[in-house]
Amino acid sequence: MGITDHISLDLSLARGLDYYTGVVFEAVLQGAVVGSVSGGGRYDELVNMFGGEKIPAVGFSLGLERLFAIAETMLASQGGKLRDNDTEVFVLSGIPDSLEQRMQVCSELWAAGIPTEFIPKASAKLKPQMTAAQRAMCPVVVIFGEDEIAKGTITVKDMSKHEQVEVPRAQLVEQVRKVLAHPSYVPVEGSEDKKVGDHTLKRVTFTRPVRCAWCGEIIAGVSSQGYICEPCETACHVTCSRFAASIPCKH
Repeated sequence: MGITDHISLDLSLARGLDYYTGVVFEAVLQGAVVGSVSGGGRYDELVNMFGGEKIPAVGFSLGLERLFAIAETMLASQGGKLRDNDTEVFVLSGIPDSLEQRMQVCSELWAAGIPTEFIPKASAKLKPQMTAAQRAMCPVVVIFGEDEIAKGTITVKDMSKHEQVEVPRAQLVEQVRKVLAHPSYVPVEGSEDKKVGDHTLKRVTFTRPVRCAWCGEIIAGVSSQGYICEPCETACHVTCSRFAASIPCKH
């Protein structure tokens, strides 16, 4: 299985908790400078200490704060940022008392399976709404005002390209999906392209959420690395890339 290439024996390793009765271990990430990101070991008496049977066990814990710090550093070195949400669209309006209209727009996008957010205040001002959208790093913003309502239109803005288009209200979902279909990413330095079927896949870090062409799940947040076939813009999770041969290449 090749696991021995990733294990080293250190007889000086010691962990502070006194319930360990056997081997102890720690996990580190190569190239990281924050120490171990996981640790654990064998304990035969721990379950019995809390009133249960004497059951030998092995357990470990993860250092989530360290993992997030490493992920943030890695993304920053590749020109990306760590997101704490998978929201794809932020709905905002400068119309006073527009809460009901904003909720209607969100409901339509939610029904289409598009993660959407808004500020749940009756009279939210436009600037704080845009600030919230930028803070959440949403790739798409949907905007409407009194003019759009009168014309039966709505504005969809691509935040990465700073481009916006006004479309008929009935075409909202179609336009949002069209914007989200174009991935935004930066290459992972030192990685090699790999050929899978008709696709030439490049390892990248996605700088905004994109859906995996194989499983349909969103690639974002901590797991924002994946593969992209640049000619046809097919995006895949790292683990789904091996199935890319079954996805038609459009170039």
